[in-house]
Amino acid sequence: RMRICDRNYRSRYSEPKLPPIWSIAEVLTFGQLSLWIQYLRHGLDRAEIAAAYGIDEQVLVSVIRHLSYVRNVCAHHSRLWNREMTVAMKLPLNPRWLHQEFNRSAGNRLYNTLVVLAYLLDTISPASEWRRSALELMDKFPSVDVVAMGFPADWRKSRYWKH
Repeated sequence: RMRICDRNYRSRYSEPKLPPIWSIAEVLTFGQLSLWIQYLRHGLDRAEIAAAYGIDEQVLVSVIRHLSYVRNVCAHHSRLWNREMTVAMKLPLNPRWLHQEFNRSAGNRLYNTLVVLAYLLDTISPASEWRRSALELMDKFPSVDVVAMGFPADWRKSRYWKH
């Protein structure tokens, strides 16, 4: 796919030498995008991307790598709900209110992943219905052991999940 993208670009443009990232991102897998962000030559480029989400660039790299891992778990139909994630992520310290939403005693369980995912989706698409859909899914299966997913006992009282 990258070769086709490159060939199409070169047949139409001579400058700049390489296609713009928005064009390349169309053909990258999520894992490839994760690696691209991780291996950007200049940390300032990562910092600029991370700033759009209000997080540190090292946290961004860690979160994207973690989400790539979670995506692969889902894509290969592996057990996710009570899994101890082997690819951990650094929890953002900022914004402060977000940092307070994490369950630090949960280890590398799903809850913290869902908090980060909800935050990123709220940032990218404030009108997203993802969080509401996640809550509806939780309500649909009340017998699921949320503690095994790393949810704190009082998670439903959180302002973040009531939103």
